[in-house]
Amino acid sequence: KGHDLAMQLQFPHGMIWNLNQVALAWTEKSNLDSADFYFSKAIRLSYESGDTLAAGNLLNSIGINYYYQGNFSKAIQYYDSSLFLFDKLKNNEGMARSLNNLGIIYRIRRNYNKALETYRRSLAIKEKLNDSTGIAVSHYNLGYAFTFLNDQENSLRHFTLASEIYKKLNNEEEVYKTSM
Repeated sequence: KGHDLAMQLQFPHGMIWNLNQVALAWTEKSNLDSADFYFSKAIRLSYESGDTLAAGNLLNSIGINYYYQGNFSKAIQYYDSSLFLFDKLKNNEGMARSLNNLGIIYRIRRNYNKALETYRRSLAIKEKLNDSTGIAVSHYNLGYAFTFLNDQENSLRHFTLASEIYKKLNNEEEVYKTSM
């Protein structure tokens, strides 16, 4: 209904938002082909309407969709494209999110040094934004990547930093996860 109303009002941002919500719902239900169909419609409309911010967010979401499919090469392409748009827009929050997602793929692909570099870039942005949760997530990801390099000292340091931040945020579940 929301999409129909947005169409009646000729409100592209509303149409894009609704298409994205449908795509995310299909992703949640693991129907990734249907998700891809709705993401494609939304991204096309975002470009046609000149909504670059929506395009950046959609590209990141499409990357997540490919990540869930196990198509990491495609995921990287979409994360890189979203990073490019967010950089162009000087949207630090979007850049940090895209960098974090890229770092996850690099870690999965066992390119640990690239993962560390990417996580550090994301962390630097999150620190500028004073995003406590994002900083904790970055430290957790750095700790996790250092574990694969058998660098226990740096791994423990980053897990501890993440745990301390989560304690300040009263996030007991994440405190438990980072102190295991």
